[in-house]
Amino acid sequence: MSVTVVLTTYRRYEILPMQLEALSRSTYEIKRVMIWNNGAVPVDFRRLGVDGVNASRNWGFFCRFALAQLADTEFVAIIDDDALPGPRWFEACAAHLASEDAILGSCGDIIDGERVGWDSWQAKCPASLNHKTTEVDHIGMSWFLRPSTLSVMFREQPATWGIAEGVHLSWMARKYLNVRSYVTGYPNEDRAAWATDPNYSQYWNCRSAASQDDPKKFEADMTAAIDHYIRSGWRTLLGSKR
Repeated sequence: MSVTVVLTTYRRYEILPMQLEALSRSTYEIKRVMIWNNGAVPVDFRRLGVDGVNASRNWGFFCRFALAQLADTEFVAIIDDDALPGPRWFEACAAHLASEDAILGSCGDIIDGERVGWDSWQAKCPASLNHKTTEVDHIGMSWFLRPSTLSVMFREQPATWGIAEGVHLSWMARKYLNVRSYVTGYPNEDRAAWATDPNYSQYWNCRSAASQDDPKKFEADMTAAIDHYIRSGWRTLLGSKR
């Protein structure tokens, strides 16, 4: 069994070698690495030994999930540039999916509740990390799932093409497949199984990134998307109403 990994590049091209180095240490077989490069500077994929697409412009957040649907492996992982998976993270995710189909990730939200896991956008400190895998309403920053789960993502048009790709994916998976979303645990005794290195994520969170150009607009657009899905019938963990 193996995984296809999809990375995204935008502005912060110096991150890519670090992510590829982290993937080379994975204890789980990676069959293929694909990169969605969102414009600006072309990436020489052949030199890096990976597959990829150099987009003509910044197409936003959803295109990498469309690219990931080309995966011909048992699992697929989509990873933001500010996430650096531990060597055993893919292995731990595959073990979870052996007993339950799910979407697994590095951080997420319980709507009208709390944020769970390492959320670089909020810059949570390591002390607040969940030590055990925790169910959430939606995932962010990195995703690990079966291609069959990913296949329902575009069954409906999202509330917006500009933001909330993880919200849309979790809602579609729950609506059509009854597949739940979880933030994997950050056990102190096994940091190799962490979904990201918090020091890395915090450092790069302070550098220019697409979703953080206007944090207030980002938060407003995300809230509007969540409200749309709840009004459309999404039954959240806390039974949120809109």
